[in-house]
Amino acid sequence: LFLVSVIIAVILISIEGFLPYYFIKDKDFYRGTGDILTFSNDYKLLYVLQGVGSKELLKADFDVAVVDPDDSRLTNKNLISLQKQGKKIIAYLSIGEAEDYRKYWKEDWCLRNPSFIDDENPDWHGNYKVRFWDRQWQDIIYERLDELVAMGYDGVYLDVIDSYEYYRDRGYIFAKIEMINFVYSISWRAKKAKED
Repeated sequence: LFLVSVIIAVILISIEGFLPYYFIKDKDFYRGTGDILTFSNDYKLLYVLQGVGSKELLKADFDVAVVDPDDSRLTNKNLISLQKQGKKIIAYLSIGEAEDYRKYWKEDWCLRNPSFIDDENPDWHGNYKVRFWDRQWQDIIYERLDELVAMGYDGVYLDVIDSYEYYRDRGYIFAKIEMINFVYSISWRAKKAKED
């Protein structure tokens, strides 16, 4: 099953197919239960990016979980154990902002160095808007995507796809189509890697 879900301007791209799954339009669509959203058909989505590992996920009651692979540190063996319980594990991946706490970040990086890094997000210290159409940035994302597929994640949750608005508002008229193309290329690459 391949999931694509738009959750408050974020696309969930998974590895085995491409179909809309849930579109959350208003708060009445689900009942919030902490970090677990229970949808109207009792389908449970867990969204937790910090402080959760294999032990917690094995005990938790959910169908799909979105986790930060750097924080959760799940191994292929952990993922297989969770999948044997019928759980889908989706890896978080920001494609519209670079994060200075990720392993791809270099010590000498700063505003406009490399050229794809733009302004820091005033709401998220250490997160920087990126020119997501830049080949160097896309290669960083593709490399991480390949790692996540190889590790055995069921999918990838793409965050900050709305960053195209930042560039559109600054006069780059092709920003939206650039993001659409980037998302499709990520989906294509993930599906191809899964087939191989």
